[in-house]
Amino acid sequence: MLALSRKHNVSVANVKRWVDQRDKLSEQQSSNKPKSIANRKRVDGGGQKESFPELEEKLYAWIKDCNNSVSRRQTSSRILPTNARGKAYDFLNKIKTLIIEKGIEPKNILNFDQTPRFYEQETTSTITTKGSRNVLLKKASANHKKLTVTFLINAAGKLLHTHVLLSKLKKVPSDIKKTNNFSADINVTGMWSKAVLDKYIQDVILKRPETNLLRQPTLLIIDAFSPHVTLAESKRLETYNIYIEIIPPSMTNLLQPIDVVLNKSFQSYYNNKHNDYIRAAINDEKFKTKAGNLKTPSHTQAVEWIKSWANDVSKEMIEKAFLVCGIGSFENNWNSLHGPLKNLLTCENQDTWVEENQNIFLNEKQILIDEDAYFYPIQDTTSPSTSFYKCLHKKKNSQVDFDTWIELYVIKVENELTQNGILH
Repeated sequence: MLALSRKHNVSVANVKRWVDQRDKLSEQQSSNKPKSIANRKRVDGGGQKESFPELEEKLYAWIKDCNNSVSRRQTSSRILPTNARGKAYDFLNKIKTLIIEKGIEPKNILNFDQTPRFYEQETTSTITTKGSRNVLLKKASANHKKLTVTFLINAAGKLLHTHVLLSKLKKVPSDIKKTNNFSADINVTGMWSKAVLDKYIQDVILKRPETNLLRQPTLLIIDAFSPHVTLAESKRLETYNIYIEIIPPSMTNLLQPIDVVLNKSFQSYYNNKHNDYIRAAINDEKFKTKAGNLKTPSHTQAVEWIKSWANDVSKEMIEKAFLVCGIGSFENNWNSLHGPLKNLLTCENQDTWVEENQNIFLNEKQILIDEDAYFYPIQDTTSPSTSFYKCLHKKKNSQVDFDTWIELYVIKVENELTQNGILH
């Protein structure tokens, strides 16, 4: 046994226990019964037993379902809300009434939206040198790095401001300069939170001359991101003559100008720039690490691509974005609306509309998790050993969709870091 212990680098006691329980191990090994994560092969005294086997099985099933349904390379499906046609009508008529009652000019009808970008972009093609036997995956080092781009536009056809939120930095790089229509901030995740929203409102929305100096009536149209909803419900911006309207959940692909027209153009431009970078990097050593991997585009380089698109976007494209969503000049002129929205407002059967517009809304089961199922896996030395499943906190009869949970989780983490003095 001593020889076996040395050969396999395990203790003599373990070797002796395995020999004593040889029959049990053989029986488990030959069994064809599927093993769940909570029912792995183990022998008496081997490893730590589960404290909550039933919870671990449920967690395993949930993680497996999420892995099969949602990943960074896929967007989670959206479900068309009940009575979507009525909600679209109500939203557009409410905006029309507010514009008329308050006398809001097109230059003060605003929409902003966040667009996350990873430094690794997926395409349908691969990039390699001519004649190469190996196919180079279009992937750079540190591809997990993320940034969020936010564009602010108005119905007069102007892109008013571009904001970039960078991640995993101590400070904004010195060569990324702030201007009147561009700004950059940093946080741990590169994702928006309540703190980021509050700063954006203060630095961008409230500093517009139309608001800061003239207090002109302004309409701000934003999606149902939870901090947006909280801001709208507080009505604190009405002090500045700013009125917020929230786009009905799961309907931004129909009613949000930036989503309907601009985002596709921007994402295509950004991906093309990234492809150009990879092509140039294949045969240029300065774009490679010592290990031969492609370097990630720098924050400065990514920001330059973003600013380049923002400088080139046309007034006509922005005006069209509002027009096809029925915002600003909605006079029951169905022909001006984009196809899916026009069909929704004029169709008699919502189920038929869903079948005809699968590219916008997929009629699939939405991923739901418990509202308070936030996990922050920190080792707690005052209690028995922790594990991933023990960090989940269950709450019955309250569920939210996966996207909203991610947003709330990020806010929770940033609040934890702020309270601990890690973020300021």
